[in-house]
Amino acid sequence: MPAPGSSVSFRDFAYLSRQRLKEFNFEGSPRTSGCILEVFIGNEACDADSIVSSCCLAWLESVRHVKEHEALPSLFLPVMCISREDLKLRSETMFLFRSLGIDSAELVTLNEVEDMVSLAAKEGRLR
Repeated sequence: MPAPGSSVSFRDFAYLSRQRLKEFNFEGSPRTSGCILEVFIGNEACDADSIVSSCCLAWLESVRHVKEHEALPSLFLPVMCISREDLKLRSETMFLFRSLGIDSAELVTLNEVEDMVSLAAKEGRLR
């Protein structure tokens, strides 16, 4: 499976980011040891432009990083500044993702990663 950003579509990037998030831990996993968590989060309103912007910026940064460094020691993570339940209420955004073939279940919401982000910050592994 290619690393997120290495010439993958955004749909694949969203899936791979969620998979790497599952692997990302703070207990010395060889795969994620030393990995930096780079969070891309939109505004509190979490409207369509905020969601799409955080997703696109994370994807583009991962592509740029891979081209410049040939490795991916960072997890580029778009985070929706909303709960999973409230994300479902963003019908225009859910329609957009569905029409692009992107499963909204692959999107990461703030309540899913709050503790991880706090811990990454304490460990100096958050950008």
